[in-house]
Amino acid sequence: TWNNGARQGLQTVAKQAASGAVAGAAGGAVAGAALNIKGKGAYDSVTRQKIQADLTRQHEAAAKVHPKLERAIHEVAGATGGRGIVPKELKSRARAMEKVLADYGGDASKITDLSRGTITFDSAGDAQKALGQLKERFEVVRVKDRFSKPGPDGYRDMLVNLNIDGHVVEV
Repeated sequence: TWNNGARQGLQTVAKQAASGAVAGAAGGAVAGAALNIKGKGAYDSVTRQKIQADLTRQHEAAAKVHPKLERAIHEVAGATGGRGIVPKELKSRARAMEKVLADYGGDASKITDLSRGTITFDSAGDAQKALGQLKERFEVVRVKDRFSKPGPDGYRDMLVNLNIDGHVVEV
């Protein structure tokens, strides 16, 4: 479980790393201190630079497929009675870096929501129809169906990862 101080420290490091402001031994000490709070260990400057380069490649790939995702979400939503919502911008580099460091052990290839969108429905049946249409258009990499197992508060949704031209996105 995160405390606010640990999250804020990692957010600062991630922003600095994404902008290239964390460098050298001082940067390593700052990054290590923030990451050790979570227990993930420290990353040296060479490793952080590699993570940045990998994340840049991921961002470039996401930018190429984002228009296809946006078009598909709106078309599928229209055909299945849903409402499509797609952010105009990709996930920010700072937030992506924070997520890669905190959740994926520095492996930028694991981040799947740089390009993302949402379709909201009034019924689970309509969501299933939309999933069928998405499967016709793209390779489905993963489905997290929380309709069958709602959260303790009753919240239900479905998370779908799609492979679009070799890049994984999230709906």
